[in-house]
Parts: sequence; structure tokens; C-alpha cells
Amino acid sequence: SLCRQRQMCIRDRSWILGLLLIHEIGFSQLGQKWMILKLVFVVILTLYHFYLGRILGQFKIDMNSHSHKFYRYINEIPTLLLILIIFVVIFKPI
Repeated sequence: SLCRQRQMCIRDRSWILGLLLIHEIGFSQLGQKWMILKLVFVVILTLYHFYLGRILGQFKIDMNSHSHKFYRYINEIPTLLLILIIFVVIFKPI
């Protein structure tokens, strides 16, 4: 569907722009521990996005097996990851 294609396009553009940014600042930055940690968090966020796509597919065929509490908790994951990413980038703790 158009919506699904648009979501993939936005995600793909985000990854492409992120890789271009890494290229711009230099690949030597990838050796720093804070950058590796940031990239790990970004990959986890991407995997979370794919997982939510799978859950959405279950909703479409009326196969939801999770409680409302599950969705309340899982909704906090991207917020926590983004806070961690910003913390790591600003303070470079390691």
C-alpha cells in the first residue's frame, strides 16, 4: 500500500542521510566508543520499528494477543532510546 511504501521511504531516507553524515564527519569517528553505542541504539530503534510493523500486521487480521498494558510499556521504548542517544551524543560518557 501507499502508506507502507511511504514509511519505508522515510526510514530508508533516514538511514541514507545518517550514513552520509558519518561519511561527512569521517569514518574515524566510528572507532569511538560513544559513536558505536549510539549506532547500537539506532539499530535497536530500527528493529523496534520492524517489530511494530509486524504487530500492525497482526492488528490488520484481528490477531492481537497483547494487553493494553503491553502497549503502554512498549510505547515508552523509543522515548527511552532517544533520550539515551541524545545523552551519549552530548556527554560522550565513554
